[in-house]
Amino acid sequence: MTTVSDQEWVRLLRQGDEDATNDLWFMLYKDAIHLARRYRQSDDCGYDAAVQAFQNLQRRGIYQFNFTSSFRTYCWTILSREVIRQFGDEIDTVELTFDPPDHSSPLHQTDATQIWARLQPCVKRLSPQRRRVFELVDLQGMRPAAAAQELDLTRNNVNQLAARARQDLRKCLQGYGFKTSEDVLGL
Repeated sequence: MTTVSDQEWVRLLRQGDEDATNDLWFMLYKDAIHLARRYRQSDDCGYDAAVQAFQNLQRRGIYQFNFTSSFRTYCWTILSREVIRQFGDEIDTVELTFDPPDHSSPLHQTDATQIWARLQPCVKRLSPQRRRVFELVDLQGMRPAAAAQELDLTRNNVNQLAARARQDLRKCLQGYGFKTSEDVLGL
């Protein structure tokens, strides 16, 4: 369906067009297999996620699509959520090891007080909700799920607030002349 617009593709899906439905299935299946392999799961797990996402789209997804994003992105979001549901705790995480920091580097010669003094004006500019999420997740190291429970928000909402807080901080710090995190941490 690469030659058909989103509006046309959704219209055909809503009318039950066989070619449009086959194209939707093929896209979901291919993406699900890609995600399964990416997370070191079997192709069968990817197939199961694709089936569930396809059924969700057929039942209500194509009728709820409101053209605020591309249809492909919309389908990817539904599939990704299904993949997470299917794999759950089975998704392998990679353990990362880091070399000990080089304390002779100028990056580590700035103390925490100086770094906090640089961050403080930008943190104060955050909205209260973004500031609270930033404090819990980024400063205190709380997991997003725990922060969501403490703040009575959804985990997705906490993740969005944290990402927006970081983006706001980055823009603010750039306004003060800091181009990278190394600039903030250095002398």
